[in-house]
This record gives sequence, C-alpha cells and structure tokens, in this order.
Amino acid sequence: MGYNIVSATYHFAANKMFVAFDEGFGQQRVCAACGTYVEVDLSPWFGLNN
Repeated sequence: MGYNIVSATYHFAANKMFVAFDEGFGQQRVCAACGTYVEVDLSPWFGLNN
C-alpha cells in the first residue's frame, strides 16, 4: 500500500545514477524496480576537475 517509492542505484566507476519511480494504482501498478529507469550523469557535480 506504499506510494512515492523510488528504486535507485549508483555506478561509482561511471559516476552515474539510475532511478525509477512507482506508477499507477491497484492492478495497473508498476513497481519502481520493474519500471523504466532514467540515467543521470553525476559528473557535473562529482566528476574530476580537469
């Protein structure tokens, strides 16, 4: 019966995060872990300054 559930993982070597969000309700609900993940490049914030 939860809502606003996020599934996230981080790839340290690539400096990228992947996140997905729960969608729908009841029988049509797609849990975050089974949904579509969005790739977020974290290099602008946590990358090395060259």
